[in-house]
Amino acid sequence: MSDLQLSLLGLGAVLVVGVWVYNKLQERKYRQAAEKVFRGEQADLLASEAGEPAQEDVAVADVEPSAYVETPERQEPQWREPTFSEERVEPIIDAEPEPQLQSHAAPLASVSAVPVTDTADQPSAPPADWCDDSIDLIAQLHFQNGIAADDLRQAQAAMQGHQRVPLRAFVELSPSQWRPVSEVGDVTLTHAWFALQLVDRRGAVSTNDFEALRHALQALVSLRDGTLLFPDVVAIGEQAKALDDFCAQLDLQLALNVLDAGNGAFAGTKIRGMAEAAGMSLAAHGEFQAHDDNGNFMFAMANMGEAFNAQTLRDLQTHGLTFFLDVPHVKNGGHAFERMLSSARQFSNTLNASLVNAQRAPVSDVMVDGIRRKIFEIHEQMNIAGIPAGGVRALRLFS
Repeated sequence: MSDLQLSLLGLGAVLVVGVWVYNKLQERKYRQAAEKVFRGEQADLLASEAGEPAQEDVAVADVEPSAYVETPERQEPQWREPTFSEERVEPIIDAEPEPQLQSHAAPLASVSAVPVTDTADQPSAPPADWCDDSIDLIAQLHFQNGIAADDLRQAQAAMQGHQRVPLRAFVELSPSQWRPVSEVGDVTLTHAWFALQLVDRRGAVSTNDFEALRHALQALVSLRDGTLLFPDVVAIGEQAKALDDFCAQLDLQLALNVLDAGNGAFAGTKIRGMAEAAGMSLAAHGEFQAHDDNGNFMFAMANMGEAFNAQTLRDLQTHGLTFFLDVPHVKNGGHAFERMLSSARQFSNTLNASLVNAQRAPVSDVMVDGIRRKIFEIHEQMNIAGIPAGGVRALRLFS
């Protein structure tokens, strides 16, 4: 054999011995580790010597909830009126109490990035019409080192994109001087309130939306060394559900129809003349509206086809008109209904048409009397609950 072959054989033998030695050392190492782990008495898994269950040390981490129970939404209301029999029946008072508007907001919970220590520096509150704890979720933000108004506006716009109801923000420019953040210039702010409406005609806002807002506001104050006061999500969810249940019982919209009785279509020029003679004016979105002496909206008249348009009324021919009244939106519902009924009857008589309800049933005296009582009952309940018809709260909740 050559010297090269002998060298290769020797090198191979050395490698084989080296691998064997390494494996032995590793085997010994793991055997010793195993003996160390399993040597000695083991605690009883069912009960320790003291009679208490054995426990393991577990690292606890803050875990954000991943799912929340969504409050059911009520269905979108339709223009309708109550159905009454031809026999007069006095209203029956239900034995169960009506749900009432909660008079107090959910308790505030501090989820601050920096704890508040100087209570004397706390701001005043915005006007109640802007931040109403009876119908709004209100979050209070304090920025120790201030935040630019433009940054706050951008944050508000981003959060609004994840909410189906208006999210409004108000800032304190000077003591007790509050303005919507959209109306302030390039200034640095220390106090801000965010208000999220709890309910509208689509139903109550879900706890998912409340949680999303809380996380977004917490992220904002954390970046700016700020403080956030936010209501308890469970409590505010219950408040929203109760408020929605109450509003759903009072959400009544009345409609009276004037229909062609076979005598030919109604001319647009005649409709306009009669509407203006009755004190109505054409609104921008294509309906004739009636207002009281103080300028408050009472009722409207719409075409059963395309919307009215000042440019096309001259050539318009239609076979039906609808008079409608939104009961929670009108301050004096009884007066508004009488005006609407009088106008509808006038149109029906002049146009030689039929006056019917939404189910095409003729409008009778018994039906009219029932509607009057229903309007009175609804307005009375709204007043008791602190949501007067036609007021700011009512206009926001029934929107």
